[in-house]
Amino acid sequence: MGVAFDPVTRALEAFAARDLETMTGYMTDDVIWATPGSSPLAGEFCGPDDVKRYLRLALELTGDSVRVDLVDRLVGREYVAIVVDVSGDRLGLHLDQRAVQLFRLRDGRIAERRIFPPDLAAWDEFWSA
Repeated sequence: MGVAFDPVTRALEAFAARDLETMTGYMTDDVIWATPGSSPLAGEFCGPDDVKRYLRLALELTGDSVRVDLVDRLVGREYVAIVVDVSGDRLGLHLDQRAVQLFRLRDGRIAERRIFPPDLAAWDEFWSA
């Protein structure tokens, strides 16, 4: 089971190091990176270049303060669900939510990621301010 989780773990480690090239290297060429809501980060970002655009925007909007810290995980053959603490600061607002991210794997790489924030209204307010 640890092997199935490896691309997700490695991607999180690369994001923490702000190494977006390495992070997106763990993704398929047709990866879908989906976020709900109505903020600038909402929608589906398709392909590694689009995912990098999403991640750069998140870093830019938070002055590089956004963090995604792994709390727990559930690993299956095709899916990995992780619980993460997402935090950051932006325009006097502080984000601190424990969210679930669901990853679908294909051929040992991340093919899809969807995030489920517990308070979508607060999530949108933070990212849209």
